Amino acid sequence: MKPDPTTSLPTTSPEPAAPEPTAPTIRRRSFLSIHVIVAIAANVFREAIRNRVLYAVGIHGFVLGLAALLLPKIAGGAQFKMLPDIGLASMEVIAVAIAIAVGSRMIEQEVDRRTILILISKPITRAEFILGKFFGLGAVLADMLGIMLSLFVLTLWSQNNDFSVVLALLSTGFLLLRLLLLVAIILLFGSFSSALLAMLMSLTVYLIGNLSQDLIRIGKATENLDLEQITRGLYLVLPDLSRLDIKNDVVYGFAGLPDSNILIGNAVYGVVYTIALLAIAIGIFSRRQF
Repeated sequence: MKPDPTTSLPTTSPEPAAPEPTAPTIRRRSFLSIHVIVAIAANVFREAIRNRVLYAVGIHGFVLGLAALLLPKIAGGAQFKMLPDIGLASMEVIAVAIAIAVGSRMIEQEVDRRTILILISKPITRAEFILGKFFGLGAVLADMLGIMLSLFVLTLWSQNNDFSVVLALLSTGFLLLRLLLLVAIILLFGSFSSALLAMLMSLTVYLIGNLSQDLIRIGKATENLDLEQITRGLYLVLPDLSRLDIKNDVVYGFAGLPDSNILIGNAVYGVVYTIALLAIAIGIFSRRQF
């Protein structure tokens, strides 16, 4: 028997297609994670150890040993003042050189290796990236200063130099504040420029910052109104690093130090300026495209 063509065959409705899998969305946090910042800082510290950055303290030890050997023969009794001068100056020069050499490359290395793309694709904010780099290099510099300070104190004791350890600690503490401010300057320039430009600009700001108060005197001495306004503008914009430099004061003992209120005010100035520079660096880096 033939089927009736008018009879419709039963139909089944097609099953809805399964939705295509989508890539997981990355949730950006509105707060900073201490664990992420510490992890980035620890990575910076480990990389500095692998690159043997801390070996630079050997130069400091060599300078101290050479000074301890030669000063008694050529200083004519002034070695008790000259040795602290040389030791504290050596600490600053070496630490500043390491800060600029390492800090200026931190961001560019991530870009060259393309690891920055991996980092920013993860739930890591750019603020955490900058702060992690800052605290990582800060920890490296703090360790370097601690080792160099120990060598400095041991050298003083070996030479029967009565220079106060408290003054050495105080000078080193202010040097650390100067270095942290310098690291913030380096990260600011590194957030938008190449490593070479960041190095040159940071070194320029550091040198001018140490002479900022002299700029005002030079502007007034020229008796040129335009030049005086330029020097005053540079003084207001650039950090006054001389306010955090007390190595020339401590060699004269406690009597050579400024008032305690001035010291505290200068320390607060350094901290506030560092925070402001980091905020600007984070703002610029957050808008950078890779």
